[in-house]
Amino acid sequence: MIVEYKVAGTTWVDVQSPDANELSLLCDNYDINRDIAQNLLQPLSDTKLITNDNQLYFSFHVTGAQSLDVKPRWIELDIIIIDEIIITVVYEPFAAIETLRKDLDVQETLGKDISLSINQLLASMTQRIHRDLRHILGAINNHQHRIEDRIFGGNERQMVRTISETGRLLFSLNQSIAEQRYIIKFLPDQFAASFAPFITYWQREIEHTAHQTKAQYELYHDLRRTNEELLATKQNEVMRKLTLVAFLTSPLTILAGIFGMNTRNVPFVGLEYDFWLILGVMLVVVLITMAALYRKGWFD
Repeated sequence: MIVEYKVAGTTWVDVQSPDANELSLLCDNYDINRDIAQNLLQPLSDTKLITNDNQLYFSFHVTGAQSLDVKPRWIELDIIIIDEIIITVVYEPFAAIETLRKDLDVQETLGKDISLSINQLLASMTQRIHRDLRHILGAINNHQHRIEDRIFGGNERQMVRTISETGRLLFSLNQSIAEQRYIIKFLPDQFAASFAPFITYWQREIEHTAHQTKAQYELYHDLRRTNEELLATKQNEVMRKLTLVAFLTSPLTILAGIFGMNTRNVPFVGLEYDFWLILGVMLVVVLITMAALYRKGWFD
């Protein structure tokens, strides 16, 4: 679907999940360079930056997480700038683009004049994108504090997967920031100068989001380390108890083997109450072993 908006002297062309015929029509109507157009046929796995004469094309990905309980979606946004024309291409629902489109529709319905320069329109898109990213970061922050409560509530084992999923989401946010930084870093001077107000605003939004992402990453690493240490402590406690049981039962095993030997003159064997005498010897040995272990602090 292709929808065109006229905003003062700027034209915004909103393209959603285009097919081959729509892309051909788009190229004909706006004279899009063929090298750029071939990147619009399907979503890309990495970021792109292409310049050709007066045309600028770049693409990057953002995390689209409707819920922290599901695998985050990796959503691509393609932007083409030709003079005073902005063309955005998305291949699945993109919240920032949808809210901007709805706002413009409302303004048009109310008959209000929309006066936005190309820099302001791009800044508005960027602001919405990073607002959504920081909304996700806020949800991650609350989620990690709940994880912390559960870790110290004795649910370390159950939190291993949850912590890993949080780390995966933070990684995707970090990747999105890195892609946007890449575009700004390698943007040709002629475009960087023309869109200086937008670039400055975009950099500020990126750094704001990056700062919050870094804080959540640090909390994530602390939680993971704490969870691993508590798990190790529990495992060590289990091993200590198993070792204690082995210490207590090994003397009994040895004594049972000795008194079970098929030899003559085994002590106590054949005497009256020999069973109870042997059992008493075993009990004494166990009590002595327990006393020795207690003095060494094994029962603390």
